[in-house]
Amino acid sequence: MEFVHFNYFMKPVVIIGAGMAGLQAASQLHLNQIPFLLVDAQNQVGGRIQSENIKGFTLDFGFQVLQTNYPEVQRSLDLSALDLVAFESGAYLWNADSWLAFVNPLKQPGSLLDVLSAGIMSVKDALLLARLWFITQKDVDPLGANESTQHFLNRWGFSLKFQAHFLRPFFGGIFLSAGLTPLASLFRYYMKQFLEGSAAMPAAGMGAIPVQLAASLPADSIRLGMQVTEVSAHQVNLADGTSVDAERVILATDASAAAKLLGVSLEKGAFWGTKTLYFQAPAQVERKQMLHLVPESRVLHYAYLNHVQPTYAPEGKDLISVTTLDVSMQSADVLAELAPFVGPSIQKWAFLKEYLLPEALPVVGVFDELKQKAAEAGIVLAGDFTGFPSLQSAMHVGRAAAESCLKA
Repeated sequence: MEFVHFNYFMKPVVIIGAGMAGLQAASQLHLNQIPFLLVDAQNQVGGRIQSENIKGFTLDFGFQVLQTNYPEVQRSLDLSALDLVAFESGAYLWNADSWLAFVNPLKQPGSLLDVLSAGIMSVKDALLLARLWFITQKDVDPLGANESTQHFLNRWGFSLKFQAHFLRPFFGGIFLSAGLTPLASLFRYYMKQFLEGSAAMPAAGMGAIPVQLAASLPADSIRLGMQVTEVSAHQVNLADGTSVDAERVILATDASAAAKLLGVSLEKGAFWGTKTLYFQAPAQVERKQMLHLVPESRVLHYAYLNHVQPTYAPEGKDLISVTTLDVSMQSADVLAELAPFVGPSIQKWAFLKEYLLPEALPVVGVFDELKQKAAEAGIVLAGDFTGFPSLQSAMHVGRAAAESCLKA
């Protein structure tokens, strides 16, 4: 779609929030030669997608991967420049007293026989999975019929054992919902992405993704460390006492910040929370390039991240991420919980850092009042909470926000 260049704009489009939605909006305005000002209260771009270096380890702010099949990712990012390395498609499943590799049967059919022989998956589960994979070849509306993923799995007849060992910990880690209450259409959408794409990590960490987008923007159009105190359709007031007149305003913050600026009270349970804890350990010789899914546990999964992306840890060391939905868990709790699954080598795990993310993902369908208030105020609202929780949605709504300004 092409748009006329509105070069007669005397005032900039002000974008509040330099997460992926705000950066994508800025990129589209810049491509169309529309002046903009991107402001963010943080001192770095990225929003929830951040990375830092601790003792030579690259730590993402929570367990995150880049799904390479997302259309906006393929359209907007230079994937080769990110130096991506992908997880092997599949997961390690716990089988009585050892780990069993369950590799995507489309890529390694023999793995399916191993899981069937172990009794983790029934023949019926395998047939249902094949049927599910078949129907996901078609495009899936992620915000389709109002049925929960758990109800969908039960209705189809997946066995409780396969759900406990694979479906719940794997998709619980994607949804950040242990009960798999998010929409079944989202489940099918994510399944399609994993089937057709790869879950990858950039060499410099996930934070390299927003940094790449920001690098293409004019530096004088970005103001970081700048808190917005008030916003209207054509003016933004900043904490330093200055104000900016705007042609349009795009509010691309997280939902909580947007609600505060618009005077909306969010209902309880508007977000899914999680905690990721990182540990270091002496490097293992055996490479383990998939998630370890922990059944019936407060821990969803753990992974040796440098076995996938070697740049995440210094030579001779392993970096292990542990993801839980129980935000009260401490490092000692994690070690005790995982000891039966890891074995004696867990005694060599040393705690590095944890990231508590109480608002890691927005719950679908609870932000209608916020959307209405923004529309009434003449403010363009962006952020994945206006769609569905994913990098794809954040970038898509950012693009759509910019296009709405171009049409104005």
